Amino acid sequence: MGKRRHAVGYQRDLLPSFAGINTFVRSLRGDIDDLSPGMVGILGVTHDGTSSSRQGVRQGPRSIREASADFIFDVQSSSAKSIINVLTGRTIKLPEQTKLLDLGDLPVYPMDLQKTTASCRNAISSIVTKGAFPVILGGDHYITYPLIKGFCQAKSG
Repeated sequence: MGKRRHAVGYQRDLLPSFAGINTFVRSLRGDIDDLSPGMVGILGVTHDGTSSSRQGVRQGPRSIREASADFIFDVQSSSAKSIINVLTGRTIKLPEQTKLLDLGDLPVYPMDLQKTTASCRNAISSIVTKGAFPVILGGDHYITYPLIKGFCQAKSG
């Protein structure tokens, strides 16, 4: 076998919204251990097992990430690297260095509510203990309970 050659001078360009692996607004993908104080940890919760009506919010995290790829592509592909709200005239410009880290989707257990509850509680507690701010995508109304418990657990020491 010959020597492996590397492309010289290759630089990845801006991907259109329909290409690539979707993270929230194309932020970096990481784990809770990668968080540091002042960062924002984006976490998907694909749970709708306790919904009293229609199922489907489990699709929320994926759909939100896909929609955010459209938004960030519009911002990054503009010449000013910003977007203008046509109703208010307000200009939205993203900072050069992002403090967002997409943590992927939380493990949920459709046939074991206690395990899902513990997963939510422990993940949020870990994020907050790291000094990061959690943002949750998806999940039915039930997940609010273990998420708040995890937040309080981290804040009480």
